[in-house]
Amino acid sequence: MKGKVDGKWYDDMSQAPDLGSIRCVRNEGMIRHYHGLSEDKTKLLLIDYVETGSSCFMDDTGDIYFFNKKSGNWYDPVKQEVVTDGA
Repeated sequence: MKGKVDGKWYDDMSQAPDLGSIRCVRNEGMIRHYHGLSEDKTKLLLIDYVETGSSCFMDDTGDIYFFNKKSGNWYDPVKQEVVTDGA
């Protein structure tokens, strides 16, 4: 079954990433802005195809994470925290 997740088409939806509550709310080309719940912040690691300046606002905590294309990391500049698998 074909389908679209986060603006990308998949011929087989079983190959599409599970982004949980993370949803794109605005995009400017490959700079994308997301909203989601903090319990799904590690799912940001699946979103590595966006450009520097992309962001994700966590609706339940108010935390905001930004993507840096050069490092490939999502980070919270206030907490100085990088999202990792164990985050």
